[in-house]
Amino acid sequence: MEPRNEDELWKEIVEHYSDPPTIEADEPVAAPPDRDDEPATAYDALPQQEAPDPFQDPDPLGALWREEERFVPPTPPPLPMPEPARMLAWIALFGAPVLMLVALVAGRPFTGIWGVLLAAAFVGGFVYLVKTMSSEPRDPGDNGARL
Repeated sequence: MEPRNEDELWKEIVEHYSDPPTIEADEPVAAPPDRDDEPATAYDALPQQEAPDPFQDPDPLGALWREEERFVPPTPPPLPMPEPARMLAWIALFGAPVLMLVALVAGRPFTGIWGVLLAAAFVGGFVYLVKTMSSEPRDPGDNGARL
């Protein structure tokens, strides 16, 4: 058998492009004459199970789970408070833009010295936080988890 031309193959594909696929139905499998206990189809080979009664017990494992003791983690220690200068820098960093935005939405924007002071508080808080950052590199294996 000689190989077909590629152009002929493409032409055949294009000609049959919109044809629906043909699906042949599975015929039941007949049992061999010497064995009558085999099922007629593959579906009949599956074990037949009764459907569970939905009104019998809606939570059959619930009692088992409730009887077991559950792990209750210890209460975590309170969060440490940052030093006052650092807390003030965080408040200036986030508080100044929020205060300016609220005033702008309310129709009373800060002008003059108050606007300059809020902008300086924002910049000063940012600069202080950057300056007080740790300059030593973190441990490369440290993923931040603590035990």
